[in-house]
Amino acid sequence: MKANQRLYLFATILLAALSVIFVSCDDQEENIAVTGIKFDEEMLTLLAGNTETLSYTIEPGNATNLVVTWESDRESVATVDNGVITGVGEGRATITATTEDGGFKASCAVEVTIEEVRVKSVALNKDTLDVAVDYAGTLTASITPSNATNKKVSWATRDTLIATVSSKGVVTGVKQGETFIVVTTRDRKRTDSCLVRVFPKVPVTGITLSTTDTTLLKQQTFTLVPTVAPGNATDKSVTWKSSSNAIARVSNNGLVTAVAEGAATITVTTTDGELTETCVVNVVGSIPVTGVTLDITDTTLTAGGTFTLVPTVTPGNATDKSVTWESSNTATVTVDNDGLVTAIAEGAATITVTTTDGELTATCVVNVVASTVPVTGVTFDEPSIRLAVDATVTLAPTIAPDNATDKSVTWESNDTAIATVDNDGLVTAVATGSTTITVTTTDGGHTATITVEVE
Repeated sequence: MKANQRLYLFATILLAALSVIFVSCDDQEENIAVTGIKFDEEMLTLLAGNTETLSYTIEPGNATNLVVTWESDRESVATVDNGVITGVGEGRATITATTEDGGFKASCAVEVTIEEVRVKSVALNKDTLDVAVDYAGTLTASITPSNATNKKVSWATRDTLIATVSSKGVVTGVKQGETFIVVTTRDRKRTDSCLVRVFPKVPVTGITLSTTDTTLLKQQTFTLVPTVAPGNATDKSVTWKSSSNAIARVSNNGLVTAVAEGAATITVTTTDGELTETCVVNVVGSIPVTGVTLDITDTTLTAGGTFTLVPTVTPGNATDKSVTWESSNTATVTVDNDGLVTAIAEGAATITVTTTDGELTATCVVNVVASTVPVTGVTFDEPSIRLAVDATVTLAPTIAPDNATDKSVTWESNDTAIATVDNDGLVTAVATGSTTITVTTTDGGHTATITVEVE
């Protein structure tokens, strides 16, 4: 008997202990923290002496502690008691609700008037609204005057089989077709309507990214651009995720930020269909140079001429893109630290650009020719000469300027039956008469003439 009593006592103590453990575990599992609070309305108009109850939502809906405290910043204008607002005097007050769990806040501006301001009209922000089946659009109602005391409105749809509307003006497509959404003011029953056209949903069939592999330095950023197909898909919204936020994080807009060295995969997912595409992001301490090129690899300059060589270092996001310059023959061609090439004297030289990182090179051959002085004119000392038949004379035209580079000329007789002229300007009288000899410079095509009288 005593043994049974001891057994019974032991079992009772064990059950009590287990109950405490289970209750403790249940309490931990059921303690769901508050993450936010929001009011259904952010602005309210009241007559002095009237009351209005503010509706609010605590998130998540299954939070454990739903207790809130209330406060008015101007109790001479409006007071609040457990969400019930009372208009006291003319003016504006801010009503604030604060969650006991987490201290999250929501505010509502309350305008209190002494005399009631009646509604004159209501207008919707759209005359026509297009939505897809199972998708929503929002209509906004504007009350005139803006300081009307009672701005409450109700919403209705003419055909709930085509589209529905919430108390906030959110219109949801039900099936293809057309219907009207009507808004009605509580004060004086003023109305406005909007034609709603519901069309079939165009599903997403694919998604691509602007790049699928990239390398970044720590703290560097770049934006991934998604392309959803088809272009007329109803819902093109996407979400972003990084496989390692410690290496690279991504914002809701696809902005990638490199955090620490390593590799992370950025994944974009379509809301419709949950189709995905990825980009591998490699985060490094430095990005090495892999090559260098020059915009010109061969050119010819006149002595005294200049031009600038432009190097392109790859990749474009290399950490150290600095370069050095060198000429193989500075007596012929020089180059400065910015790639400015100057021709000094006739000859040829090779300009070499070298990357600081990796000592990669590219070259340009520069050929230098002597500078030229252009011909500006040609003249004869006399306008005419006289010769006897069979006599000869060598004409000597004057080329200007005297230091012109190319003084070569060509000769021509207007009438070779009277007088001829050879390539050296030697004129031979052939028969009695008169003719004109013309000299033309090779450089510039300048001309001069002289009359030859043969006796």
